[in-house]
Amino acid sequence: NVRSTEPAHCGGKPEFFGKSPAQGATLTQFWTAGLKVETEWEASYTMNGVAQFDFDRYQFSRPTGMTCTAFDNYGYAKCTWFPTQAQAAAGDHPHCAVVYDKFGRASERRCMTLKVYPPCAPNEDRVGTQCLPKCAPGFERSTSSTNCVDIDECARNTDNCSQYEGCSNTVGSFNCS
Repeated sequence: NVRSTEPAHCGGKPEFFGKSPAQGATLTQFWTAGLKVETEWEASYTMNGVAQFDFDRYQFSRPTGMTCTAFDNYGYAKCTWFPTQAQAAAGDHPHCAVVYDKFGRASERRCMTLKVYPPCAPNEDRVGTQCLPKCAPGFERSTSSTNCVDIDECARNTDNCSQYEGCSNTVGSFNCS
């Protein structure tokens, strides 16, 4: 006798609020040894216009290795995950929650995506979500693209020319004269 919609006279089925992730949210992290990913959930339901927080029954869909606390007397639960490097390489990880009040009414099933990107190799730099080869000495990553561009050491006054020498920029370096 479960209804897909709640009649108006019942009122107040469980709902997520506060720190709970929005439906369809994405949490992006970059993997490092010991990375800790946490999600927080808050839920309540109303009975005679009063907020209630007693959830003896709930379900979490979570990545392997994630642990979640029970919902406390304030309707709060926290999930903690220390993803492995292999999990980071595996792609996206769904994470969902549903709570049930003492009358058996269920909240919406709220889901989010946990994205953990694998680490870059020692000869690579992180550029957004990509790992790209490091720029050669005398070059840096462009702020408007992912390309490596020449550093003008003369214009930046990072050359080591003496005050009596002139500086001229070259591709990847500079000359003092």
